Amino acid sequence: MRALIVGLGSIGRRHAKNLKELDPSTRIAAWRRQNDPTETDLPVDLVVTRLEQVLEFGPDVAILTGPASDHTQKGLRLAGKGIHLLIEKPISSRLEGVEELIALCRNRSL
Repeated sequence: MRALIVGLGSIGRRHAKNLKELDPSTRIAAWRRQNDPTETDLPVDLVVTRLEQVLEFGPDVAILTGPASDHTQKGLRLAGKGIHLLIEKPISSRLEGVEELIALCRNRSL
């Protein structure tokens, strides 16, 4: 399995750790605003900073753990590419786009 963690704070790191414990062969990428090469203790196999890199990685699932204000926008982009989502609560900090995201996921069986 290939998993993408969007946001690598404490919750994102916990999800990465749990995924590796459940299946050590899981490949995990983190989608972050920037890559800090001095961070060597990251619980992921790869850090990406652009959607193109995410798509090249080819995740089966994305776990959105970053700020709630980013969930809807990134969720729409990922679900639009057929990637399953697990979104940490709250789903968003505003209602704009939430119904669209829910409908997209429902229509694509994500």
